[in-house]
This record gives sequence, structure tokens and C-alpha cells, in this order.
Amino acid sequence: CWYLARQLPDINIQVFTNSHPICHELGKRERIQLISSGGTLERKYGCYVNPSLISQLKSLEIDLFIFSCEGIDSSGALWDSNAINADYKSMLLKRAA
Repeated sequence: CWYLARQLPDINIQVFTNSHPICHELGKRERIQLISSGGTLERKYGCYVNPSLISQLKSLEIDLFIFSCEGIDSSGALWDSNAINADYKSMLLKRAA
């Protein structure tokens, strides 16, 4: 996702992310409305972890969800760097479907 963010022009869109590197990259573009999930920075993975965020995601309207993960099993369950990130991305994927 960071590689995509680097290529994204300064256009009028809203981006919601838990990625520290993406926040840093897109923060340089004035027209992009950048929303961070906040929480505790997991330096090893470069992302913010916020367990209380899962319940708040239900109010988001998502037009397009672009994400990366460690893997997806045959039942469609996401695997990621930690369980909170997997739950976070699973919820966003359901909201975008």
C-alpha cells in the first residue's frame, strides 16, 4: 500500500489508514484529507494499533478498500502481523463489500 501511496497524486480524496509510513507520505499532499486510526504505534510493523477502533468502524462509508495482509485462508479469514490488525482489516473489508 505504501508503494501505491507514493504514486498517488495530490487529488481531492479522503484516505483512512493505520499505516505510519502512509501517513508520513500522504501528509505531504495538501488536497488529500488524511485520517489516521491512531492508537499505539507498533514500530516493528509501522502501523497504529487501536483495539477500540473496531466498534467505531461501523459508521464509515467506504468506496474503495486497498489493503495488504500476511495471507488469506481458504475460509476467507485474514492473517496479519497481529490479531488486532487482522480484525481491523476484516471489518473494513466487510464495510466496503
